[in-house]
This record gives sequence, structure tokens and C-alpha cells, in this order.
Amino acid sequence: MNEESNNLQPQDAATLPEAPELLRQDDWFGTDISGYWLRDDDKYEQPVWTLSWCGVPFAPLGNIHALTGQSGHGKTMTFSQIITAILGGQFGNLKCVLPDDVPRTALYIDTEMSKNDTLRVRERIYRMLGWRWGEHHPELKIQRLRDVQMIKAAQQPTMNGQSPQREEKAAKTGLPLQEVRIAVMRWKMILQAIWEIRPTVAVIDGMIDIIRDYNDIEECQELITKCMQVSSYYNCSVWCLVHQNPGRTDKMVGSIGSILERKVTDVLATVKEKNKDTGAVTFTVTQLKARGADVPD
Repeated sequence: MNEESNNLQPQDAATLPEAPELLRQDDWFGTDISGYWLRDDDKYEQPVWTLSWCGVPFAPLGNIHALTGQSGHGKTMTFSQIITAILGGQFGNLKCVLPDDVPRTALYIDTEMSKNDTLRVRERIYRMLGWRWGEHHPELKIQRLRDVQMIKAAQQPTMNGQSPQREEKAAKTGLPLQEVRIAVMRWKMILQAIWEIRPTVAVIDGMIDIIRDYNDIEECQELITKCMQVSSYYNCSVWCLVHQNPGRTDKMVGSIGSILERKVTDVLATVKEKNKDTGAVTFTVTQLKARGADVPD
């Protein structure tokens, strides 16, 4: 396109004779694309990995990752080990491989457990790190969002100014309006926490509870896109937990799971196995997807 055509506005597409009617309807002609070309001097930079397992790096900064599994199969325990490795440098063969000049801070966000259960998670992390109970460690922040209450009408949150339309849509699906609003408020609180803490690693333990309808493709796409924007803007590693469909170990629930799987750099899945004879329990963590090298179980 020459300099003159670059100044055309999208609505001028109707005057473009060589464009078929099907393409004119998208009002694309004259759209500014100048800032989205790869430059000749752009150089590939190695990802800044956060973790490695048995020497294989994964979960780079500036990206989102997923953890999934059936209920009760060790997902929160796996998150505890990830946080322990980030803050302590190592947990078994799970190692933090961040450069020395990158701060190591973790934000754990729980959306579904009771306060007592969340305290048990913190106790487990403290124990694995060798910290004493009651000590203050600002590098670890934990946010509980299960008990978020319905707010007054004048303070009701919006998402891109579309709250009334979204609420009407949610009402048609039979979702309680109060739960719809609380889900939005949880997301706002997460954004506030990430802005305040600026964590290296943020763990969202329960994506289902921060969205109105996990089968609404438009909403799910918007939420996952915002998680990607958060990870890029703050250059942090964002872990998102979505349960698997009951009885299936190959697919996360709803549209949110399908969209998340396509966008993340890594998908880890946990499976709990109990020996019938000895009662011994084994948790196996398997990488279902990797954009880097494959991580062994």
C-alpha cells in the first residue's frame, strides 16, 4: 500500500472495486497495521524459563500455563510444590531456573476452599520451605476469594461496559445473577492483587469461579485473552487451574478449558493412584502439552 492509501479509513472499503462484497463487509480497508510487522533487525530471544524438571525447562515468563486433573487428584499440592521451588530454589528435581536478577515472588489465589483449607496450603508451603509458622515472608502472598460477597447495585462491576448485556445473557442460561456478579468481582480483585504485588508467578486456583459461564465462548475467550495480556504486561508466569471433565483425563471442562488449552505454553495434569494392598498413594504429574521440550512425568 502506498502512503496515500494508508490514510484511508475502514469505511472507504465500500469504494474498493477489486474487493468482493464478502470482504467489504468487514470494514478492513485502511486499517493501521504499521506497528505489527516483524522488523529486519528483530532478534529471537531465548525464553526466560521459571522452572525445570529433571533438567528440562518449562513455564516461561510472560506466558500462561494450565494445570488440570480430576477433583482430589493433587492439583493444589502440585501448585504448592511449584511455589516452593520458585521461592526456595528447588523441590526435589523441580528447580527454579530464573536468572539471579529476577525477583522471586509468588501470588497464590484460591477461589473455592475454606479459610482453614487455605491455611493448610500455606502451612504445607512453609513446611517445605523450612520456614517457621508465624514468620513474615513478603515474597509469598495468598488471596482468598471464596467468600466474596455481593456488592451494592451502585458498585456493581462491569467488563468492557457490557455488564447489562452479559447479565441478561447469563440470566437466560439459568445462572444466578448474584453468582454472576461475584465472579466478575473476583476477577477485579485478582487484577488488583497482581497490580499491587507484581508477582513473578501467579497461581489462579479455580478459573471457573472468576467467570460467569464457563461454556460461553465469547466470555471465555475474553478472560483467557486478558490473562495473556496480564502475563505479558507484568512479565510474569500465570498458572490457571481448570478441572477435567468427570471421567475424562484428556479434556478440561467447558469452553474455558478448550480455549485455555490452545493458548497456554504448558498443560500439566495430575493423577492420583492408591495401592489397594498397601494403601500407598502416588501422584503423577504429566505434561499434556509443551511449546518447548517435553517434560518427563
